[in-house]
Amino acid sequence: MSNRGSTRQSIRICAVSGLAYRDDPRCVEVEHRIGPVDPEPPFDERLMDVWRYHRRREAADDG
Repeated sequence: MSNRGSTRQSIRICAVSGLAYRDDPRCVEVEHRIGPVDPEPPFDERLMDVWRYHRRREAADDG
């Protein structure tokens, strides 16, 4: 991936992470727009934020 594409992807990941952190349901749709992620380390932990959003929603629904 080019440096420009990598920068854009990083911005998208940051946006998705911010939405998920704020419990904004748009994070789920926006996550699909990130595009393929480089499988090589280092892994970007922000990619787990939508998963965490889902867990919080499930916990709230159960509680």
